[in-house]
Amino acid sequence: MDISPVLARVLAVVAVMGFTTLAIGYVFVREYKSRKRGRLRRRRLRYTKVVAEVTATPDRLAETVNRYRHDAEFVSVLIEFVSLLTGEQRQQLRQVAKSSGLVGQRIRLLHRGDLDERLRAARELEHLVSENDLAPLLVALKDDVAEVRVNVGLMLARTHQGSAVQAILAMMEVEEEWAVTRLADGLHLFGGAAVPQMAEYLARRGTHSAIVARVLGQLGDLEAEPALIDALASNQADTRARAAAALATAGSPKALDPLLDALHDSEWEVRAQAAKTLGTTHEARAVAPLGYLLGDEAWWVRHYSAESLAKLPGGIDRLRMALRSEDQFAQEAAMGVLMAVLGPDRFDAESGGANDAVSDAALWELDAGSAG
Repeated sequence: MDISPVLARVLAVVAVMGFTTLAIGYVFVREYKSRKRGRLRRRRLRYTKVVAEVTATPDRLAETVNRYRHDAEFVSVLIEFVSLLTGEQRQQLRQVAKSSGLVGQRIRLLHRGDLDERLRAARELEHLVSENDLAPLLVALKDDVAEVRVNVGLMLARTHQGSAVQAILAMMEVEEEWAVTRLADGLHLFGGAAVPQMAEYLARRGTHSAIVARVLGQLGDLEAEPALIDALASNQADTRARAAAALATAGSPKALDPLLDALHDSEWEVRAQAAKTLGTTHEARAVAPLGYLLGDEAWWVRHYSAESLAKLPGGIDRLRMALRSEDQFAQEAAMGVLMAVLGPDRFDAESGGANDAVSDAALWELDAGSAG
């Protein structure tokens, strides 16, 4: 007896049953997930209403937090709406979170949870922990996952507590480049509280001095100026360039001579940044050195030198001279800036300025403005 047709029918039945089972399973899983999402949406909506009521009636905050402190979903909603709380309510929330054990729960997750739990705990503790109770968070900076370390570092930065600055600077010495960039943004969040320690970091020539110099420039704190001036002598070209750029926000005459010296740096990036910063000094002493750099081999050096000359007393005259020089680089640099001032339709390269009375007046107006 040939059993092939029978076997074929059995296999076909098994295949149909298997396909049917998979289809039913797929539909069941989809329905389960859909209902779960629906339950989560309804629960979040309910918690949102609860949080809205709490913000309207502060005396219920302690009772509400105590009731829901074990529910991660409620805590998540509460943190999302923390911006609605007043300063007094936020302080009360921190006190309630600590006394109810909520902070302790999140700290345990921060140290022992899985990756998602540690990341969530780091975000939540930013709003729950008191500024005077940062020790557990400083310990979390040693987490074995870089993303957790960085998130905790940024969280500490948002507390604006200067005691955490040194910890973040120490992290930057060992982290990868992407992490260092994000931690630098965290240093900016500290504001003036971070300046003394960042200046000390520059003084000891830390690995990422260039990034720290950039942050100091963004903060524009005069207290950082001596460290930035000292950084112009660094053996790292990027640090020297960042320091030269950062000094533009300091505005102190003490930086003039170091910046003039930096115009002779062997690296064009440093010369370019020094030339750009000198345009903010309003010092006529910078005109001659910048005029010399109109013939520099690097385009950016020539460009920033010409831009700065347009802002300095007597700088316009030096640009006019460059138009008549035999140095093609100097001519092009001066022409580019003067054309930007007058517009290409009103600029006459032969006369060094204007081909009509209106454009000539505009050029002299710029000259008067730079002198003022």
